[in-house]
Amino acid sequence: MSSIRGDNLPNARDARYVKFSWNSASDVPSIGELDYVPRTQAFRMFAEGRFTGQRLIAFPAQKRREALHALGCCAYCGRANDQHGFALPLTSEHVIAEALGCGLELPQASCFDCQRVTSEFERSVTEEMFDPVRRSLNLVGKQGVLQKKNFALDVGAETSEFVMISDIHHPTLLTLPGLYPPSACSYRPMNTNGIFNILTYNINCRRQDLDKYEITRFSTQIIDTARFCQMIAKIAHVACMGVHGRGAFKPLVADFIRTSLPPKTPSSAHFNFVGRLWQEKSEESSNLHEVEIGEISWKRATFISARVRLFASHGMPSYHVIVGE
Repeated sequence: MSSIRGDNLPNARDARYVKFSWNSASDVPSIGELDYVPRTQAFRMFAEGRFTGQRLIAFPAQKRREALHALGCCAYCGRANDQHGFALPLTSEHVIAEALGCGLELPQASCFDCQRVTSEFERSVTEEMFDPVRRSLNLVGKQGVLQKKNFALDVGAETSEFVMISDIHHPTLLTLPGLYPPSACSYRPMNTNGIFNILTYNINCRRQDLDKYEITRFSTQIIDTARFCQMIAKIAHVACMGVHGRGAFKPLVADFIRTSLPPKTPSSAHFNFVGRLWQEKSEESSNLHEVEIGEISWKRATFISARVRLFASHGMPSYHVIVGE
């Protein structure tokens, strides 16, 4: 039986790390098809806020180098000067990681300390979740198209067990977590862990390639839900800072973004401001990625928010982030 696995915990949905294991390759969706796993019979729908989009930033498949107006302070800690009053060296921040084929930058927007944290979780997520996808889709990163020729495939179930497979035969599946609504704009309790399901898009997983390596079962890439939420929050936050400007709102996710979460560190707050609004329908798109700046209304409050949709052209869902107030 195929199932979600995570951290060897009794309830895998409460784990920081999750993956989906197939015991039969025949259960994998066909090439070019999107599916979700597992298929549950019950779904608890939380009352949730409503997102209103105001400005769409589209990221086409063909990478373009563009820049927003320079921010002039660190987007995360807010500093422009050090403790002695001297101007801090500030670097540009990519709205979406360049490794995912994106060239839009926010200049003068990150200090060294905060960049060290954001660079680490972006590197971790893009490598562990998306390296085979980047290669298969020929996404152009900082050093061009990824030159790796072999990728690890997890053939374990309860625990991970990896084998190396050439990029020609690697069963590449684009994998993203299906999330509940953010706790900050729904009746889902704060500091509640867990995902709803996992979405998979089959890029090139073929039964004959698995047979060639005598693989009868395998798993999706491992999803670090805490760092994944940090990356989604960072995309939304940087985009909102670039559009609204310095001091336009009180940030709500900046501290979460700049908090170092080393591997295996327990985390339960990453779904407080990041999630998926299920009433919002995802339409077909030709854009590789999308970020839409807007607002979320919940009860009597209105929040500065953003909708982040990675791999929109492959039918993947939008995530919604409560960025500020």
